[in-house]
Amino acid sequence: MRKIVLLAAFTLAANILFAQWINNNGFESWSNPNGYNTPDNWNSFNDFTAASGVYTCMKGTPAPVGNSYLKLITKSVPGVGIVPGMVTNGELNTSTMKAMGGQPFSQTPSHLTGKWLFMAATTADIGFISVYLTHTDAATGVKDTVALAQVLLPDMEMSWVDFSIPFVYYNSNTPDTCLIIASASGHSPLVNSYLYLDNLDFTIPTNIEVNSSSMLKVYPNPFHDQLQIDAGDEIIESLLIFDATGRICYSKNEMEQAQKLLIPTSEWTAGQYWAKVVTNQSAKVISIVK
Repeated sequence: MRKIVLLAAFTLAANILFAQWINNNGFESWSNPNGYNTPDNWNSFNDFTAASGVYTCMKGTPAPVGNSYLKLITKSVPGVGIVPGMVTNGELNTSTMKAMGGQPFSQTPSHLTGKWLFMAATTADIGFISVYLTHTDAATGVKDTVALAQVLLPDMEMSWVDFSIPFVYYNSNTPDTCLIIASASGHSPLVNSYLYLDNLDFTIPTNIEVNSSSMLKVYPNPFHDQLQIDAGDEIIESLLIFDATGRICYSKNEMEQAQKLLIPTSEWTAGQYWAKVVTNQSAKVISIVK
């Protein structure tokens, strides 16, 4: 596997500066401009639900690190319905319940780390954490995903534990934006699913490895009624396709020596998707659009 050195050696001062890219990463700083607590530099659905006196994003104490932590709880809102406990460093669309945008960012971390505690209302609801590092081409204005760190939360973790979510890189472009999304619920939210977070951080490597010789292809792009996965001489071991909210649209494991897959997509809505393909020789996350 070819190694591409993306970063030079870091000094301690550079690492301290980098940690500031996750603004309010320990959820220590909160404001109360409208009669309820809001974590500084993060957006939630609180402004959307406040008129009903319901809040899905709250300040928790005591914290495992520092003085406070983030509490995300999915709730039922009168006149609205079920609203997921969600937070992002970007912007939230109250119509689609999706996050977009992000913060300026130019580093290449290997992992998102932190502490969490969570439980789904039932196994039918699956929360998630996703971090998208993107790059916009100055000449064409086309945005692509440089790297993705994502985890779907299992049933429960009812005491504070450390977590580490790896980034998957699929090109050597330098990111210019970072979008962080954390949600207590997935695409079918259930009341009382919760996710508590604290002490978020990035791990900085001195280099990132990618398999530049992989023949893996996902096409057509844009796609319409079907999507083809072609691994060339490699064997597909697993495939996961999800949208910008973290909703899984297709997943398949334990392939039987598969090198090609044809996936029907006629019922999928238009928008941005990502295909995470793991073969016996490589792992890639590929940005696709319908």
